Amino acid sequence: MKCTNCGKEFDGRFCPECGAPAGQASTSSPVVVSNAIPDKPKMSGLGIAALILCIIGCTFWLGIILAIIDLVKKDGKKKTCSIIALVISALWILLAIVVPSTQKSVSKETKEEEIEVTEQYGEEAEVKAKDLQEEQQAPEAQIQEEEKAEFHLGETAEQKNVKITLASVTESLGGAYIKPADGNIFLLCEFEIENDSERDINISSVMNFEAYCDDYSLNQDIMGLQAPEAEGKSQLDGSVAAGKKMNGVIAYQVPSDYKTMEINVAPDFWSSKNIKFVYSK
Repeated sequence: MKCTNCGKEFDGRFCPECGAPAGQASTSSPVVVSNAIPDKPKMSGLGIAALILCIIGCTFWLGIILAIIDLVKKDGKKKTCSIIALVISALWILLAIVVPSTQKSVSKETKEEEIEVTEQYGEEAEVKAKDLQEEQQAPEAQIQEEEKAEFHLGETAEQKNVKITLASVTESLGGAYIKPADGNIFLLCEFEIENDSERDINISSVMNFEAYCDDYSLNQDIMGLQAPEAEGKSQLDGSVAAGKKMNGVIAYQVPSDYKTMEINVAPDFWSSKNIKFVYSK
């Protein structure tokens, strides 16, 4: 017998294939099996646009808006680009918070270091500024004196309210126990320094004074300070307080037939120009 429903040949009251009674059509529909592969969801255009805007950086806020709209929209499309766009936007926001904070911290540390340096050297800077102001406001007569090429016995050089005078030059043959070398004499140069400035100054006979005899350089001779003519006089070294004076002697040993003695003074309170004192025999 042939089934009137599915066409299968069988013997019996019911079709073994579709279950329809013999001689009757089955009311059930045949099962249809489909092997078609469903289409993959497409990438969202809004998500792609959001990702591009976020990568650019300066337009990431527009990318955030498009990404949110895309995620809310139920269109069956893939939202991967929108999610990546939001992650990139979060990184941009994090950088915007961290970088200024770091710069502010570095700026604060730099400012603290500047304040520390300013406090450390503030007094020195203030003194230099005051010296510069005094130099700019110096009267014309003082400026002319500073430009003077050389000074002689009894003359006074003045700069920045500090005066220095070559008070005397004395020749000595020494004493019973202290004598110069054969053919030489001691030359005792007495200076007086008056500090009319508002700060203390330091004087060193070694560092601030440079001597030449007939154009030959020479060093001071401390033994000459033991000569009878130097008795009761101090060596020209020490500190001079503001408003105070100093008097002292520097001893040199020179040939007895010398002609000219030149002493250049360059204490720290003078300008870069040396002050030249010249004594001729």
